[in-house]
Amino acid sequence: MFRKIAILTALQWAMVLLGFFTLSIIMKKDGYPDGNYTLQWTWLALQLREHGIALLLVPSLWAVCTALAQYRFRLILTFRSWLVLGLFLPFLLLALFLYASLHPFTRVLLMAH
Repeated sequence: MFRKIAILTALQWAMVLLGFFTLSIIMKKDGYPDGNYTLQWTWLALQLREHGIALLLVPSLWAVCTALAQYRFRLILTFRSWLVLGLFLPFLLLALFLYASLHPFTRVLLMAH
């Protein structure tokens, strides 16, 4: 069973790293952090860009909870429930970074006299 946990944890880490680097490249291409005054960065894009690497703790905590639940130390959920959560977690992380990558900014309306 540890093999399933290790594979899912590696997949979750890969999704976080892929999303973080994709978002970083897209934001850098659009002028972050130099100060393009016609763009207003969205809150989600800024938070994921600045602190997104901390999301690597989520797969690590999931792996610990799943491993403990395997030996009947039931932590909130059963072992199977943790595995099902682990199957959906990579898609959730990817969707979060994908949304932030596709909508990283809004255009500021500049009005002159």
